[in-house]
Amino acid sequence: QRLLAQAIEMASGSPSGAVAALTLARLKMSEDPLGAANVLTTALRNGVPRGLEEDARARLVEARARGGDKQGAREAAREYHSRFPQGVHGQEVRRWIPE
Repeated sequence: QRLLAQAIEMASGSPSGAVAALTLARLKMSEDPLGAANVLTTALRNGVPRGLEEDARARLVEARARGGDKQGAREAAREYHSRFPQGVHGQEVRRWIPE
């Protein structure tokens, strides 16, 4: 994970940095979902290639929900649905939204 974090820092804003961030977020998801959410938020802010953005936004909803950040999960889900109204992860994103 340390090497991925270094790769993200060195390649910030590039497609390879975005891929490293998504990989790190997936690794963190089960043990540190809010850490995964922070990685994803930073990656999205720095610019994720359009082909990876939908997956990154869906993973952000999951990470926030798993980490207990209900409001953050709702906000991330709204952003996902506004950007990808017919998104392939739409059902999954709705499943992660806390009631």
